[in-house]
Amino acid sequence: MNGSLPRRALRKLRLASIRQPDLDRMYPPEKFPVVYVNTIDCADMVLRLAGSGRRIIHHVHELSYTTELFNAVVALKQAVSHTFAYIAVSHSVREYLEKSIGVPTEKIHVIHGFPLVSADENHKTETGRTIRRQLCIADDVCIIGMCGLPQWRKGTDLFVQLALQMKRNVGSTQCHFVWLGGNVGDHREALYDIAKTGLQDICHFIPAVSNPQAYFSAFDLFALTSREDPFSLAMLEAAESGLPIVCFADAGGAPDFVENDAGTVVPYLDVPAMAKACAELLMNESRCKQIGKNARAKVQEHYTLEKQGPKLLAVIEGAMH
Repeated sequence: MNGSLPRRALRKLRLASIRQPDLDRMYPPEKFPVVYVNTIDCADMVLRLAGSGRRIIHHVHELSYTTELFNAVVALKQAVSHTFAYIAVSHSVREYLEKSIGVPTEKIHVIHGFPLVSADENHKTETGRTIRRQLCIADDVCIIGMCGLPQWRKGTDLFVQLALQMKRNVGSTQCHFVWLGGNVGDHREALYDIAKTGLQDICHFIPAVSNPQAYFSAFDLFALTSREDPFSLAMLEAAESGLPIVCFADAGGAPDFVENDAGTVVPYLDVPAMAKACAELLMNESRCKQIGKNARAKVQEHYTLEKQGPKLLAVIEGAMH
């Protein structure tokens, strides 16, 4: 019985490959001369759609770890000669495409992402207080927040380490830590570490909600603990809510945004340095608020649909001529 399992699995895989749709027939090139492929998860589609005069635009939102995790490296490399243009969501993605995949520089357009929901500055204080009451956090206690699916890439374990580091250096009553995203099952590993380190009273893991901006309004700063994040939209939404951003260098596109006026960039995986940067911001309230204002202004000036949308349209129109 066990010996037949691999054979049955192979038969199913062969059937799956046979049943793949005929993309040429479904999307004839005379009707669909330009194809927009979104994310590296669709890299194999480039090869299947290549030829017949089509021009393919590939929008890449990923870096090396995710690309390798999805087993997409080979397909990406094979598709380079068949791809008319690439859209990279950050300069770090552009560099990855150039150096690791072999994409010619002239094919790559760096176009940053943008939040689709604007923060309501007029209701920020009221909403923030409501969230704090729900979490049983006093108004005079600082909150460091993070948002994303709890996983290794997002640095969930580093967020817990950050809380532990700051509890030791700043004190347990002065700072709380709120991670927003995922579900109860996703939180299991982090909650285990939190229990082991005695952080239950100051660490809060909230399952995904439909209104993350409400939680951002309760935060005092945003700690992007990601090991790899090409250009975090949660970071942009937090910045638009007026939050300073603290992030790691060499972990993706966040330093492109933060620069020297919207937060602090610390060495890769240097949790003590991140804790120090957070503490310095929180202990200087006026500077913290000013940096948050800078971050909000930067989003509103550069990272909007009105600013980035025309760049996307220009690449698509360029492929049509």
